[in-house]
Amino acid sequence: MIIILLSLSSFLFIIVLILIIYNLIITKKYKYFQSIIETIPEAVLIFTENGKIVDGNNSFLKMFKYHSKELHDISVKNIFEENNISDFLKNSISKQEINKAFHLTGKKKSGEQFFIDVKFKKMKIRKISYILAAISDVAENKAIEKKLRESQRLLSTLISNLPGIAYLSHNDENRSKIFISEGCYELTGYNPSDIIDNKKINFAELIHPDDRKYVWNEVQRAISEKRAFLLTYRIKNAQGQEKWVWEKGRAIFTSEKKLLGLGGFIADITEYKHLEEALATEKERLAVTLRSIADGVITTDIKGKVILINNVAEKLTGWAYEKAQNKDLNKVFCVINEKTRKVCKNPFEKVLESGRIIDIANHSVLISKDGTERQIEDSGAPIKDKNNNIIGVVIVFRDVTEKYKMEEKIAKILKLESLGILAGGIAHDFNNILTPILGNINLAKMYSDKNKELYGLLSEAEKAIHNMKGLTDQLLTFAKGGTTIKKTGSVKKILQENVSFSLRGSNIKYNFLVNNNLWLIDFDEGQMSQVFNNLAINARQAMPKGGCLSISADNFFYDNTSIPFLKKGKYVKIIFEDQGRGIHKEYISKIFDPFFTTKKRGRGLGLASVYSIIKKHDGLIDVESKVKEGTRFFIYLPASIDRKNSDFDFIKKEIFIKGKGRILYMDDELAIREMLKKTLEFLGYEVESTKDGLETIEKYKIAIKNNKPYDCVILDLTIPGGMGGKETMAKLLKIDPKVNTIVSSGYSNDPIIGNYKKYGFKGVVTKPFKIEELSKILNTVLKK
Repeated sequence: MIIILLSLSSFLFIIVLILIIYNLIITKKYKYFQSIIETIPEAVLIFTENGKIVDGNNSFLKMFKYHSKELHDISVKNIFEENNISDFLKNSISKQEINKAFHLTGKKKSGEQFFIDVKFKKMKIRKISYILAAISDVAENKAIEKKLRESQRLLSTLISNLPGIAYLSHNDENRSKIFISEGCYELTGYNPSDIIDNKKINFAELIHPDDRKYVWNEVQRAISEKRAFLLTYRIKNAQGQEKWVWEKGRAIFTSEKKLLGLGGFIADITEYKHLEEALATEKERLAVTLRSIADGVITTDIKGKVILINNVAEKLTGWAYEKAQNKDLNKVFCVINEKTRKVCKNPFEKVLESGRIIDIANHSVLISKDGTERQIEDSGAPIKDKNNNIIGVVIVFRDVTEKYKMEEKIAKILKLESLGILAGGIAHDFNNILTPILGNINLAKMYSDKNKELYGLLSEAEKAIHNMKGLTDQLLTFAKGGTTIKKTGSVKKILQENVSFSLRGSNIKYNFLVNNNLWLIDFDEGQMSQVFNNLAINARQAMPKGGCLSISADNFFYDNTSIPFLKKGKYVKIIFEDQGRGIHKEYISKIFDPFFTTKKRGRGLGLASVYSIIKKHDGLIDVESKVKEGTRFFIYLPASIDRKNSDFDFIKKEIFIKGKGRILYMDDELAIREMLKKTLEFLGYEVESTKDGLETIEKYKIAIKNNKPYDCVILDLTIPGGMGGKETMAKLLKIDPKVNTIVSSGYSNDPIIGNYKKYGFKGVVTKPFKIEELSKILNTVLKK
């Protein structure tokens, strides 16, 4: 009951209080009266019509500064200003006026006067009239009213200063406003009074036509789901300017869940929208920039999660941007060491540890999502904020697989050149040793013609020497290409002849697919035969249990950059494809290295020689292989500019040709000079020898002076510590422009051997040589 009383207004409170008191008095329960009025916060006074005070609550005693024991000793004239209460007792009480507050002057016990508001109610109980007064201190009420007004002014000021609009509205399609704050003008260009109750314009008309349906639907959905709504849309202000706004609001319901209206806040976000658009434009510009970068780029946050990945990185890693985003860098960017095959330390972790730019380790291999392996290189760097704090990492990398292949090829070339110097020296000295041996065996054969048994033994020795010569040719060929006496022609015939010869008697089948109209090439028949023989033998050894070797040759025009070191132009493309054991991946890069072999009896010169011969012919050889499936060798030989086919006229085995004339032979080796003197004399020539160029020039001059010129001069190309064949030839031409000379050398790879006519020589013979070869060359030169 007390709680009910406290919640009622003063007017209702007095009515209820009178009824309660009346009931209590009637029921003689007045003792409850005091406990009830003590719970009332207002001052309550009860007195009779003649002004005698019956009772008052504690609030009354505190307000007027009396003690409860003093109440029966005073009258209402002590409480109210006498004139005021006299008039009231005469007029108002008689009329039982309680519907308005009386503004009276109260008197405290001390005599201090103060303004009060009093509400009276007359009641008669058992023919006795009582008056109940509810008294309020006007000063206190004024203070409360002042605080309320100040609060209202503060709230109004706060709402007015908000950078946007606070509103209350009806839930209709016009969004009719009941209240709208002062920020309305700044945002819309209209005063609040123009929009409230749709006096000049309704708010829905300000919303962009394309956004109205969206706004209405979103608000209605939020109402049905009884949640707040968040909207972003466009409006047009009074000046016709388009603005972006952000709105948050909620439906207002009664306790009976009846919709009263909508309340919310609208803010101008035009500037933020422009910034957002500018940011989107900048982001797109960054994306375009990243897409145009030839390197792969991946950025991460401070936790190592992928934030951004450009197109190149997508291709190299196999991860699309949408799939890679927020993934751990380790999963997207998986790098192992090429040699150890162990996973490399995450560059993200290395950057965080060092706090600076780091280079990715050498021999790093990136494994893409589909398992493809690529050699990569480059760096990682920290991303820092304006306070120099690391907030992420950027990894920049590129595919250097082809670069490494090129570097390996260059290293191979340099290795071959270095070994070529050594091999050339060995071959030269070896050929010088073989020359007198072979020459003397040739002579012995000539003199032992009637002794068949001795002749046979010498022939076998001669074959052994020729085999040794083949070894020196390979030593020279793998490094420098050997002697290249090129002529123009088609490789079709020697390709078929040499492959057929090399596979004769084996369990290997072979088939040819050769274009009948192959372009002509400039090549050395002997060296190219060596290439085809070695490749055929290599295929034979790769298929010990038998198989098939396919050889194709066709015209090929190359006009892009997919094959490293191959220049644009016309080529004859030859492919050797076997069905052998294949080559393991770790050996592929080494098969053309000199002395590298996986065969028990191999010398490691076959493929090295092939590589060098092709290189010497300005061509290219490459290889593809899969273990247990087979190997393919690709040869590219440049087509000849000269389209006229030359007849290859190489030395055939025949009986030596004798002749007449004076021969001068220059060589630094005494054994060779003595052997050659005997050989040439056997052939019918008159012979003199010299050990160097100076001696040769002197003898040539004397012979001319004595009118006994030499019919031919044979010059050794290399004279250690003395004048060699090239310098000697230049001086002889000055003495006698018509001099007949033949160049000889143990260095079959010397460029003078391959292009001897350019230097004035009429013929060439390489050590070691047979009597048949020398006799034919002499015969040819002397007849010119």
